[in-house]
Amino acid sequence: MQVAQINMSSVELLNFKRWWGDGIALLGGALGTLSMAPFNFSYLAIVSALLLIFTLRDVSVRRALWCGWLYGFGLFLTGSSWVYVSIATYSEAGVIGAGALALLFASMLALIPMAKSMLMRRFFNLHSPLVLLTAVPAIWVLIDWLQSWLFTGFPWLYLGYSQLTTPLAGFAPIFSVYGVTLAVVLSAAFILIILRGPSHNWRYLSIIGLVVLFAFGLVLKKVPWTQPDSQPFQVGLVQGNVTMSMKWDPEQWTDNIEHYQELSQPLFLNNKTRLIIWPETAVPILAHQIPGPLAEFNEQANARNIGLVFGIPLQFRGQFFNGMLGVGNAHGAYMKRHLVPFGEYWPSWSEFFGRWLHLPMSDFTGGKENQKLMRLGKMSFISLICYEVGFPELVREGLPWGGFIVAISDSSWFGHSIAKYQMLEMAQMRALETGRYFLNVDNSGVTAVISPMGKVLNQAKPDHSEVITGEITTMQGATPWVSDGIHLIGLVILLLLALAVFIQTRGLNK
Repeated sequence: MQVAQINMSSVELLNFKRWWGDGIALLGGALGTLSMAPFNFSYLAIVSALLLIFTLRDVSVRRALWCGWLYGFGLFLTGSSWVYVSIATYSEAGVIGAGALALLFASMLALIPMAKSMLMRRFFNLHSPLVLLTAVPAIWVLIDWLQSWLFTGFPWLYLGYSQLTTPLAGFAPIFSVYGVTLAVVLSAAFILIILRGPSHNWRYLSIIGLVVLFAFGLVLKKVPWTQPDSQPFQVGLVQGNVTMSMKWDPEQWTDNIEHYQELSQPLFLNNKTRLIIWPETAVPILAHQIPGPLAEFNEQANARNIGLVFGIPLQFRGQFFNGMLGVGNAHGAYMKRHLVPFGEYWPSWSEFFGRWLHLPMSDFTGGKENQKLMRLGKMSFISLICYEVGFPELVREGLPWGGFIVAISDSSWFGHSIAKYQMLEMAQMRALETGRYFLNVDNSGVTAVISPMGKVLNQAKPDHSEVITGEITTMQGATPWVSDGIHLIGLVILLLLALAVFIQTRGLNK
C-alpha cells in the first residue's frame, strides 16, 4: 500500500513538473509580446528568452519540441491577434472561421521556436555556461533569420524590436534587429548563469559580461553613423482615416479623393512644404482610369514646386500592382515587391481559401526587383508599402543612394488592434539600422516622422483624420548594416556555432 502511494506521488510530481514547464513556456511567449509595442515592457524580452531556455535544460528532446511549440504559440497567438480581427471583419469566414484560422496561423508559426528548441536541446548541453553563451544565441538568431523568408517570410515579433529605448539598440546599425535579438538572448544567458551557474567564478564573470554588453551598446548608440546631406525641408504626412467601406465603394471614390485634397490644402498653401504623402491606396482607382484627377494633382503640385506621393493600384500588361506614384516635383513609381500572402495574393495551393474568404484586393502581382528609386527633385528616396517595412534586407537594397525612407500603409485592415503599433516599431528599427529619416504614413495610424536614431519626432493620433509635419534632411553615409548587410551578423552566428561545436565535441561543456 505504501509503495503504491509512493509511486502515485512520483507520477503526480512528474505531471506537476510537466504542467509547470508547459505554463512557463507559454508564459514566456506571451511575455515576448508584452515586451514590444504597444506595451513596451522592454526588459520582459530578456525574461521571455530566459524562461524558454530554462524550461529546456532538463527535459527530453521530445519535451523540448513541445515546450518550444508552446512558447511560439504563446508569442504568436498574442502578438499576431490582429489576424483574427482582419479575417473576422473583412472576410466571409465569420467569427468561428476567423478564430479557427487565427489559431491555425499561430500554431504553424509556433513551429519556428519549436525548431530552435529542438536544435538547442538535441545537440548541446544547456547546463554549460559556454554553450549558453554561444550555441543558444546563435541558433535563436539563425532561426529568426530563416523566419524572414520561409513560407514567403513573416519577420514579426523578433525580441530585438523591444529594445529601441535600451542600450542594446546600439547594435542595430551594425547587425540590424538580428543583432539586437542576439544581445537580448545573450543577456538572458548571462542572467541564467548568474542565477544557476556551476560556480561563483562563472557568476561573477557573467555579471561582468552583462555590464560590458550593455555598456558597449550604450557607446554604440551614441555613434553618428550618417550625416545630413541637404538643407532641412518640410514634409507633410496625411492620415486620412478613411473607412474600408468608403475606400472600396465606387460611389465614394470621388469623396475619398476630395477628402485627401481638403486635408492637404493647408500644406499646398503654406509655402514651406516640399513633400506631401498620402497613405497606401489613398486613391483606390487604377491610375489609367482617372487621368483627369492625376493631371490635376500634378498641376497643383508643380505650381508650388511640391512633390505629392500617394498609394494607388497600378495595372501593367494585364497584371495589377499595389503601387506608389509621385507627381509634381516627386518623380517615379514603385510597385510593391513583397506581398502579404493570403491578403494581397493567394498561393496556388490555397486558392480554395481565397474563394471562401473573399477578401478585397487579393489578386495583386509582386513588383520586379531592382526598381528605380523614386525622387523628390534630385533627391532619391526608398519606397516601401505596408508589410515591406518588416524586411531589413529589402530596405537596405536601395542604400546608400536613398537619402530618406517613405513607407505607406493602411492598418485599418487590422481594426483597433496592436498591428499598427508593431508597424511603427519596425519602422523605428529600420530608421535606426539605416541612419535615415523614416516617413511612416498610414491611413488610420500610426503616421509618424522618425529620426535616423529611431526616435519618433512627431506622430498623429491613431484612428483620426490628421495632418502632421516635420523637418527632415537627406542623409549620406552608410551604417555597417547598410554596407555589409547580413554578412556581419552571419559571421557572428557562424563563429558562435563553430565555437559551440568545438566546446561540445572536446568535452568542454561541463
